[in-house]
Amino acid sequence: MIFRFRTLLRPLLHRFSFDKRGVAATEFAIVAPVLLIAYLGSVELAAGIDVAKKVNRSAGVVADLVAQGDTFSAAELGELIDIGMANIQPYNRSNPTIAVYGIEMQKVGGSVVASVAWSVARTKGGTLSQPVAAGTQLSDVPANLLIDDTFLVRTITNLNYKSMSLGATEYTGNLDGISLSETANFRPRYEDEIDCTNCDTLP
Repeated sequence: MIFRFRTLLRPLLHRFSFDKRGVAATEFAIVAPVLLIAYLGSVELAAGIDVAKKVNRSAGVVADLVAQGDTFSAAELGELIDIGMANIQPYNRSNPTIAVYGIEMQKVGGSVVASVAWSVARTKGGTLSQPVAAGTQLSDVPANLLIDDTFLVRTITNLNYKSMSLGATEYTGNLDGISLSETANFRPRYEDEIDCTNCDTLP
């Protein structure tokens, strides 16, 4: 009985070992998920890098525009902030925040201290606000910019980057909350300092 079973099974195994039908479908089923993940990953990476560059560019654009003036109102600074936000388009999955600071450098004792002269900020779709009160001392100004009796324009762009498709999963981590930030520091182009006439009235 066993011998007869082996006799019948041997030709079946022989035909099975040489049967190539369905090989392509099997290979595709194995490879397709890997290719799909690689494709989505490359698209996400490219999109993230592009948005990060736009965040960097927006900070520089706003700081450069402010540095070319002499006196602004809060509304005028808000219009320049809107220009910076336009640089981040067409990304629209979360709202950027751009803050502009006028910073005075003065020697106090034996060291130069950086103090906020005025500040204004806006989150896309929101109203203007004063992120830092006038007179607040800043400790994060680069040492090479701490020069007595000078002025500095600082722009900070913040964006909580949200993924296009992957989001937060146990495999990819939290791709729906990547913080992108860029700080740009510019000297005034034509004046010794730049003033905001009514930034101190903002909430």
